[in-house]
Amino acid sequence: MNTIRAVAAAAVSVLSLAACSSPQGTADLEMRLKEVTATAITGVPAAEVVISSQTTTPASVRWRAEAGGKTYDCDADNMLRLPDCRLVT
Repeated sequence: MNTIRAVAAAAVSVLSLAACSSPQGTADLEMRLKEVTATAITGVPAAEVVISSQTTTPASVRWRAEAGGKTYDCDADNMLRLPDCRLVT
């Protein structure tokens, strides 16, 4: 019985990871990054933010964004809370 539970738990973990790396998951993350960036830099609508790169770790997300003719290096925790965007010089 414990073996069946372990196998089931492993299968759920694999499926969860596959969902996170799916194209739909990537599109959702990019949309959220645009929204979070617009919140952090203000004055630019999320629709005008372009995300050019992103790196996700278990604890944080880092990305580069272009908005209003400027480039920003941004980061937030893994839940996209307290975003910080710094102007790239």
